[in-house]
Amino acid sequence: MKSIMKQAVVAFVLLLALSGCGQATITSEVNEDNAIGKVYQNLSESEEKSITVGEGESMTVIFEIVTDGGAIDVSLVKDGDTYYTGNDVPTNDAFTVTLDEPGEYMLKINTSNHSGSYDIRWS
Repeated sequence: MKSIMKQAVVAFVLLLALSGCGQATITSEVNEDNAIGKVYQNLSESEEKSITVGEGESMTVIFEIVTDGGAIDVSLVKDGDTYYTGNDVPTNDAFTVTLDEPGEYMLKINTSNHSGSYDIRWS
C-alpha cells in the first residue's frame, strides 16, 4: 500500500512540474520610442512597431537576436512592400538595416516557441 501511495505522490509532483512546461515566460521587456526587446522562454506571438523616417533623413535599425530554441522571424515593411526579412534568425552578432526612404515602416516580429531574446533599436 505504501508503494502505491509513494507512486501516486511522485506522479502528482511530476504532473505539477510538467504542467508549466511549454508556457511562455517573459523575464524582461523593453518598449520605447526607439527600441523594442524581450527576454523569454517558449514565446509564440506576433508584435509590430512603427518606425517613421523623415524627409531627408535615414534610420539605422540594429538587430541583436539570441536563439536558444524555436524560431523567430523579423521583417520591415513599407507601403505593403517588404523592405527586409529574416526568417528563422539564429543567434547573431548585431546586424544593421538602413532605412533611407522617408515614410512609415512597420517592424514585425513573429516568434514560434522561441526561447532567447531580441533587442532591436533604431536611430
